[in-house]
Formats: sequence, C-alpha cells, structure tokens
Amino acid sequence: MTSYELQGLRGLAAVFVVITHIKTGFVPPFSNGLPTWYKLPLIRSTWEGDTWVTFFFLLTSYVNCIKPLKQARAGQHEAALMGLASSTFRRVWRLVLPCTVATVFSWVICELRLYDGGKAVGNDWLRNTSPHSAGSVVKAVSSLFKAMWRTWTHGTNAYDENQWTMMWFLRASMLLFVALLATLRASPKWRSVIMVGLCVMSWATKQRMLPTLETACIGADKIQ
Repeated sequence: MTSYELQGLRGLAAVFVVITHIKTGFVPPFSNGLPTWYKLPLIRSTWEGDTWVTFFFLLTSYVNCIKPLKQARAGQHEAALMGLASSTFRRVWRLVLPCTVATVFSWVICELRLYDGGKAVGNDWLRNTSPHSAGSVVKAVSSLFKAMWRTWTHGTNAYDENQWTMMWFLRASMLLFVALLATLRASPKWRSVIMVGLCVMSWATKQRMLPTLETACIGADKIQ
C-alpha cells in the first residue's frame, strides 16, 4: 500500500468522522424510533463514530508497523530498535502537544462564555459538550489543568469531549511499540503467532480496541 493510498484512507476516515459529528449535532438521534433513510444498515455505518475511530486505530497501527518490520526483514535490527525507541518519544509529543493547544483554545472560548449559545439549543449532544465557565480565575486555571491531565488518565476532557479517544491512541501506540520491540528479532511466522495470541488475550480481557493493533501488525508483516 503506497503512502498516497494511506493518506487517502486517512482522509476518507476523517470525512466520515466529521459527518458523524454533524449528524450528532443536527440530525435526530437513531433512538427516536422514526423510520428514516439514514437508519438503513449500510448507510447508517457511515454515521457511526466508533466505527471510524476503530478504523483510525487499525490504519495508524499499520503505518507505525511498516518501517520497523521492513528493517527487521532486511536484517537491520539495530536500526529498527533505534527507530522504535525514537518513535516512542516522538509519538507522545505528536499526540499531547496538539491536544493541549486545542484544550487551551477551547478553555479560552469557554471562559469568554461563547459556549453559552450551545447550552441553549434543543440538541442533547450540543448541550452536554458545551462546557460551563468556571466563574473565577483560580477555578478556571484549576479546571484547565484538570482537563489536560484527565485527557490522558481518564479519557475525558471537560473542554473538548471529543478528545476521549486520545488516551486510547497513546496507550495503544505504546503497547504496539512494546510488542514490536519484543518480537522484532522473531521470524514473521512466530511474530504472527505471538500477535494472534495477544489478540485473543485482548478480547478475553475485554480490551475491545486493542486487537486492532495485533491485526495491523500481522497485516503489515504479510505485505512486507
């Protein structure tokens, strides 16, 4: 799969995520019982956010696997290990820094009370995701740091609810890097066996999003 194809898949997933949020904010919920065309099975799948979040997990994990697995197959194990070690640190900043900037930006909007209009609309999702102003400087600053902390510890962010996925992206990336570090010198056959075992363990422990990591690694290994 070429880089252009990967970018195209990323763009497609991003479009459907945007569509999901537009639907959530402006289209009546699926649970209201009214029969409509956008509730049909194949069409409805394009509106479901969790589906595309899982797709992002699969695609991101696949991309992260390609280079180290290619180096491992070429016998460049030291270069692959150094690359994985470097990626571990780069991955943190690539996720944490943009999310922190977005949280601060949303915090400023909230404290300027520009979210008040969202709390007055009839849509439950818009009301629930429109944060309340803290009311004082001390409380506002405390709420900001709490939101930034809880993004990575609890998967919640009072100023940007959509960042609930970021904790899982960071956690999944670290687990994938550890799995690759542990299996890099294994043959492709045994690496696949190990990944299948990890996939089964993930399902057994109800870590529903984590099997995408092992699946992506197996897929990348087969294509190399």
